Amino acid sequence: MKRVTKWGLWKSVCLAALLSLTATAGFAQDAITITQVDPSKFPEMVLYIDAEASSLAAGLTKDDFVVTEDGEPVEIVDFAGEGEERPVDVVFVFDTTSSMGEEIDGAIRSSIAFAEQLRTNHRDFRLGLVAFGDEIRSVYNTDGTMTADAAEFTTWVSELRARGGGDTPELALDALLQATTLHYREDAQKVLLLITDAPPHMAGDGTGYSALTTADVTTQLQDEGFVVYTVAVDTPGYRSLATATGGNFYELTERSDFTGMIDQIGGDIAKQYRLSYLSPRSSYDGTRRNIAIQVGEKAGTEEFLEPHLINIQSSLPIGLALLAALLLALAAPALMSGTPSWATLFRKVPSVREVAAVTPSVPSCPTCGRELRAGARFCGGCGTRI
Repeated sequence: MKRVTKWGLWKSVCLAALLSLTATAGFAQDAITITQVDPSKFPEMVLYIDAEASSLAAGLTKDDFVVTEDGEPVEIVDFAGEGEERPVDVVFVFDTTSSMGEEIDGAIRSSIAFAEQLRTNHRDFRLGLVAFGDEIRSVYNTDGTMTADAAEFTTWVSELRARGGGDTPELALDALLQATTLHYREDAQKVLLLITDAPPHMAGDGTGYSALTTADVTTQLQDEGFVVYTVAVDTPGYRSLATATGGNFYELTERSDFTGMIDQIGGDIAKQYRLSYLSPRSSYDGTRRNIAIQVGEKAGTEEFLEPHLINIQSSLPIGLALLAALLLALAAPALMSGTPSWATLFRKVPSVREVAAVTPSVPSCPTCGRELRAGARFCGGCGTRI
């Protein structure tokens, strides 16, 4: 039997580790990065692919892409690549407290170059700006419109002044939601660029500045189809916000190359392919869609969890209105037959147990009886939460 020395064992371990790292690096080079899935025009699904991060060749056409949903091939119905107009609306959400003076100067220097990257890569861009500290300090423009003039945007940034902010946390989450109220074009990719060196005020932090949480804001931005890039201090919330929306996180420190990071983000946004396909699944019911893209030997996947078309968790009045409408619809047959008592009305509404007794083998909606997909969070027919 061949004797294995400690040195030989050590060499074997090192070689295995090296091969593992090489394989991992090769896999990363072959992966296609899907930065965003936009279902706002369902059943049309819009995908954005980061050409630079995916190391895709220039000049690709839609015939070079193969797309599947849940393993089923789909037809690409719209495509925009290199040399073709791809609308994008970008809003800078800027912390202007006293510690951010250098970043404001850097943004002034880099804003023209940022816009020029978009223009060179045929991105039909509009730019907006929201400034914040412990409060929303300014919104450009006040009427909600954005600008396609890089010089005008630079003028807006030049008007920012670094002041205040001694309590450390700032109103970043509220500022992000303020940015969503600007006027975005219907066919444009929606991008938010958060720049801050402070953690966010949030619900329960003892200050009363904000009633929001990072999780709430992340869910809303996902539902509304926003991509968020964060140039910020390293907090789990900022990282997860960027990752969950298809953006990237860049850590902001005293030694950070701020203008370099803004330039890199501009390149990421500029060099993206956009394609659309019609989903083969007609029901939009809150389940997961496994989307895969292949270009030659490169492939990428995205497990997309459908948001509810109406987010009643974020609005109590909307939730109550939907509940009232549902109860009225259930009671309508009894109301039309006379003036029964309340007990009679509610006896006519089938319980979950009664519905399950009728169809015990197939999950169905307790309200309308529609068959449900496994794992559905709400009914694709009437919208009832499951």
